[in-house]
Amino acid sequence: MGYYINPVNETKEAFCARQIPVSREAFLNFNWEDQSSFPICWMHNGAFTALGIAFSQREAEVFANMDGRPKKFYLAQTTELLKPETNADAGFMKVRENG
Repeated sequence: MGYYINPVNETKEAFCARQIPVSREAFLNFNWEDQSSFPICWMHNGAFTALGIAFSQREAEVFANMDGRPKKFYLAQTTELLKPETNADAGFMKVRENG
């Protein structure tokens, strides 16, 4: 797992509240041909929370693994993820472009 969202002006939870919640199944069955959005996963790691971007099917499977950590799944618009205040590592776009 390598690309995360760390919003500058709001919490990760506030960012998630503006996204589209989806089931774990919908998260895993994302249409990778759709360039307008990305599946994202909020998770609680004990001492901190993380908000990861699933940029491939394999990455989605890693995030969706039910490993005991609380997780929530969302779809986020690509344009939203690329906003500077999102503070997302835009490397996820290059990985997606290169397949």
